Amino acid sequence: MVIYGLLVEFARFRFVLVSYDNVSTINYGSSLQEMDGPPIPWRPGRIDGFAAQTTPDGRLPDASKGADHLRTIFYRMGYVSPQ
Repeated sequence: MVIYGLLVEFARFRFVLVSYDNVSTINYGSSLQEMDGPPIPWRPGRIDGFAAQTTPDGRLPDASKGADHLRTIFYRMGYVSPQ
């Protein structure tokens, strides 16, 4: 695992714009191919989603609003605060 970490850091140092996710996914895909697995199409970059697909404000916890806001959000999801 140490060698893998060194290789990842080398790749990140050499190719600054490559993310850790890109290094990991290309590593997994090439490892599968080397073990005679199916070729997996790969392209760099990652799209998490579009602005139209985001959650409306107020539905996710916002730590800057304090403990009462967090409790309201988590109580709505069925969590309770231990006494």
